[in-house]
Order: sequence, then C-alpha cells, then structure tokens
Amino acid sequence: MVTQPSQECLDPDAVENSPLDQQVPTQPSPKVKNKKALPTLSRSEKLAAVRKANQALMKALSLMSQKKESV
Repeated sequence: MVTQPSQECLDPDAVENSPLDQQVPTQPSPKVKNKKALPTLSRSEKLAAVRKANQALMKALSLMSQKKESV
C-alpha cells in the first residue's frame, strides 16, 4: 500500500507562511542592486587597477619604514 504524503507538505502557502519566515524580515540584497550599476572591467583593466593598488601600498610601506628609521 502506497502512503499519500500529507497535504501540508504539498501546500505552498503553508511553506511560505511558516513561522520561520515571519521572524526574519526579508530585505533585498544590496549586492544585487549594485551589480547593474558597476561597470564590467576587462582583464587588463582589472590587472592595471591591481598594479596601481600594489604600487600605492608599496609606497605607503616605504614611507612608513622611512619614518620608523628617522625616529
């Protein structure tokens, strides 16, 4: 004899309106909103941005080490 699944499991409204869903307010993810606003960068543009950031970091590190030596 095949047992029938209970109607509760099949009812989408019962799943959607479960107490767990009501405890957490649903908010749209900020990442999804900003995804369309961000321009897509090519690989070379990304590499150039990384190089620029690395140069800035190295410059900051060298300035910090110079300040430590002078103190």
